[in-house]
Amino acid sequence: PGTPLYDQVTSGEFRRLSPEGIVREERRLIEKLEVTSEFVSDHASNYLPLDGKLPEAKGHFLEIIDKFMGLAPETRAMYLQAEGFRHP
Repeated sequence: PGTPLYDQVTSGEFRRLSPEGIVREERRLIEKLEVTSEFVSDHASNYLPLDGKLPEAKGHFLEIIDKFMGLAPETRAMYLQAEGFRHP
């Protein structure tokens, strides 16, 4: 409360992405990265656990994301619920 982003969310001007939308954005980011680096997505707020060195792990990360996105919507929802996530 009391921040510009909060006001934009409550007014409907800013819409939060669904978990699937966040995963799609993460996929686009990983796909476009051309770096040599460690990529870690292991915080409780991350939807998919990804941990590895880029560029070597890029293909593996994309496979994990694609497998998740290829699940039926009900199965994705069950996974997110089991992991403690809820749609905003």
